[in-house]
Amino acid sequence: MNLGPEERLNAIGIAYEWNHSSILGLLRRGLKDSDSRIVKLSASAIEKHKGLKSTSKNQRIRPPRNAFLTR
Repeated sequence: MNLGPEERLNAIGIAYEWNHSSILGLLRRGLKDSDSRIVKLSASAIEKHKGLKSTSKNQRIRPPRNAFLTR
């Protein structure tokens, strides 16, 4: 990400294809870039992650705090 714009665009493109939550920091950094191609690609990659939730099978999901009021 410290090299020229073509290398940064390539890095964001690879992060877009990787589709893993660990690259969100890199994608957020791409949103602040001076090249508009990098900003657009970063925004579309982050958009892919917005609907995804990472819940494991062992993780318990708590009811809302005011669940007792609905009974």
